[in-house]
Formats: sequence, C-alpha cells, structure tokens
Amino acid sequence: MILKLKWSKIVEEEHRNLRVEDKPEQDRDPLPHYYNPMTTPDGSYFYQSRDGRFIFPFEDGEQKQLVCVDDVIEAKLPPIADKIDVIARRVWREVFAALRIAFVFLFVFVIELMRFIAHDVVHAFLLRVLAIVGDFIIKPLLVLSFNSFVLPALVFTWNVLTGIHSTLEPAFNIVKSCTLQFVLLMKAFRLVEITYNGGTREDSNKVVTV
Repeated sequence: MILKLKWSKIVEEEHRNLRVEDKPEQDRDPLPHYYNPMTTPDGSYFYQSRDGRFIFPFEDGEQKQLVCVDDVIEAKLPPIADKIDVIARRVWREVFAALRIAFVFLFVFVIELMRFIAHDVVHAFLLRVLAIVGDFIIKPLLVLSFNSFVLPALVFTWNVLTGIHSTLEPAFNIVKSCTLQFVLLMKAFRLVEITYNGGTREDSNKVVTV
C-alpha cells in the first residue's frame, strides 16, 4: 500500500539540511542508516530509507498517532490519451476541412464548366448555326421548291378545274331548268290532306296539306 502523508515542507527542509552529528544527542536519528527525516502536521516524524521504505518510531505512552490515507493510484496515460484524442480530433477535422475545401473548388469548377459549355458554347453555336442554315440553305430550298414544284402544280390544278367548270356549266344550266319544271309539276299534286279541328271556329277551318 502506498501511503500519502501530509507533512510540513519547512520542517522537512530543516531536517534535510541538518547533519546527524550536528543534532543534539536526544534528537539524533536512532537509525543513522536512514535519511530524509520528515514530519507530519501533528508533529510526528518518520524516516525514509535509501531503498524507498519508511520507518515510523513510536515510544511507549506516545499519544500521537500517525494518520495514513490510502493514495489513489492515478495512471499517467489517461490524461495523455485525452490530450492525444483532442489533438487527433482537431488534426482530422483540419484534414477533412481541407479536403472539403478542395472538393468544393472541384465541384464548383465542374458546375461552372458545364454552365459555360451549355450557355456560352453550345447555345451560341446552335443559334448561329441555325441562323446560317436557315438563311443560306433552308430559305433558298423552300423558295426553289415553291417556285419549281408547288406553284406550277397549283396553277395547273386551278386551270384544269376552271376549264372543267367552263365546259360543264351549260350542261348544268340545262339540267337545272329541267329539274325546276319537274319540281313545279310535282308541287301541283297533293298526296295527303289533313284537316285539323281546333277549339275555335277559326281553328276548325284550318287545313294542313302535305
């Protein structure tokens, strides 16, 4: 067991500086091979040997008692481990913060590169290419196609239909005249006659002819 003793530093220094032969006879160390005498707060003294052992002399009728307190064995590595843990956490946080900064720069670079390619290169290129193609290729082709194929076909169709109309118009007029005469003849015949008798005298005289 390791004993933790409360002792006076002043008395300890005095005993350390005082040689054994300089002490009074009654105060001399009974065990001169022990050294480093120390005192406790209550006035008791003890000696420490060279190998680290302690001796506590007591006389008969001694009323003072040595109060010893168990010393708590504290390891030295846990505080160091705590400090290393804090340092390691800080180091790795700094490392990952640096990686985050590099990733942010790379990510923003990719986004801005895509935006530049899409907006400033592809968009402008397509607009200018389509404008050039429309002005110098599509428009001439459409004009050539309309003047060479569409317009002559439409003019030919119009002329053919106009000639047919002019040719058949007298025949249509003859058929129209004959049909009108037949219609007038058919209107002279009454196929059905219906007499409707209403509630009043005027209604009873009404005749519906079909």
